[in-house]
Amino acid sequence: MTFFWSIYRIFKKQRIIFSLSLVVLLLVSAFYASQLQFTEDITKMLPNSRNLKQFSFVYSNSKFLDKLVFNISLKDSTQDANPKLLSQFADDFSLALEHKFKPSH
Repeated sequence: MTFFWSIYRIFKKQRIIFSLSLVVLLLVSAFYASQLQFTEDITKMLPNSRNLKQFSFVYSNSKFLDKLVFNISLKDSTQDANPKLLSQFADDFSLALEHKFKPSH
């Protein structure tokens, strides 16, 4: 608390130093804000692993980038995945989404 109180007292007495500090702070902030680069590739946020690299490659080179992708897996990764069960769930999920969000013509 005394640190901030001492800064306040210095700036209260020396308004020119406060004004210059504020301008410098704003300029530095504006410079770093202008250096930000945005990307639409959400796969860059995911951790690096072999499976995710393959998924990222397929996703980024796909012609269907306007599609929504779901990764379906078992919650318990120690169990052996039953491909038929996962496929059936994916089909049921797809049909449920199509039924709920069917575009009206």
